[in-house]
Formats: sequence, C-alpha cells, structure tokens
Amino acid sequence: AMWSRSAASLLLAACLSTASLAGTESSDWRALRDASSAGSRNEASALARSFIKNHPQSGHIADARMILADNETDPARALPRYEALSEKFRNFPGKDEARLSLCRILFLQSRFADCAEEAGKGYASSREKDHREEFSLLRAKALCASQRYDEARDAVSGSNSAEAKNVKAEILTKNGESGAWAELVRGEYPETALYCL
Repeated sequence: AMWSRSAASLLLAACLSTASLAGTESSDWRALRDASSAGSRNEASALARSFIKNHPQSGHIADARMILADNETDPARALPRYEALSEKFRNFPGKDEARLSLCRILFLQSRFADCAEEAGKGYASSREKDHREEFSLLRAKALCASQRYDEARDAVSGSNSAEAKNVKAEILTKNGESGAWAELVRGEYPETALYCL
C-alpha cells in the first residue's frame, strides 16, 4: 500500500508537470501570436526563437517558424527558413505562403532558374486556385527573365487574369516577336499595351 501511494504521488506530480508545461506552451503561443499580430517584429522574432527552442514538439512549431521567417529582415537568412517550411512541413497549412515567399526572394535575387523550379513545385503541390495562379505567374516571370520564352508562355497559357495578360504581353515584347505591338494594341491585350511601354 505504501509503494502504491508513492507511485500514485509520482504519477500525479508527472501529470501536474505536464499540465504546467502545456499551459506554458499555450501562453507562449498566445504571446507570440499577439506580438506578431501587433507588428512587433523584434518581439515576435525573439518570442518565436524562444517558442521553437522551448516547445520543439508543439503543433504550432511550423507557425512559429513561419513568423520567424516573415519577420526576418535579411533575405539571405529568410530563404533557408522558407525552404525548410516548404520541404519539411508537408502538412503545414501555410506551406504555399512559405513557398511563394521563397520564390519571391529567389526572383529578387535574380536566381531565375531556382525561382522557376520552386514555383513549378508549388504549382504542382498546391490545392488552392489563387496560389496555383500566383505560382504560374512567378514561374512565367522567372522563365521570361531567363529568356525561356516558350516555357514562359506555356506557364501562363491557361490564365486570363489581368496579371497573366501583363506577363503574356511582356513575353511578346521581350521575345521580339514580329507584330507583337500590333497584337497588343489591336486584340488580345489592349489594356496591357501601356504596361510594356
């Protein structure tokens, strides 16, 4: 009876300790989320680092990593954070946003082949129509910047959004296709002719 009372005490202490840790995780997550929502970049980054260190098994770990990546001011340091979110957290609801941020950074760094590749992966894996559209546009822009015009045209061939028409017009003019201006002005892209001036 003495041993079972001690075992019960230890079990109760372990349960209380676990509940205390869960409470800490919950309050830490709430503080991180609040700092991020308030736009407190430095505070959110510090809280995200602390959360990742103290709660590595949390269900919010990918969200904390996304907040850390989003608040990074140095694109070179943000890039591997977005890459990790895109590759390691396959069930993360924000995976598309992470990959889109990754593609934007690659494009701004003039790493057009890498951007096109990542955008292609994003397009293939995304289930969101708006995200697929954005991935196809980023891929087309990167291919166009790499002077891979036929591939760029194929990347946006199924889209008729205003932005897709701008990309198509850019492809026509950069490719130097004969009659490109006539086509822009007379027909398919009249509203985007000014975009290319």
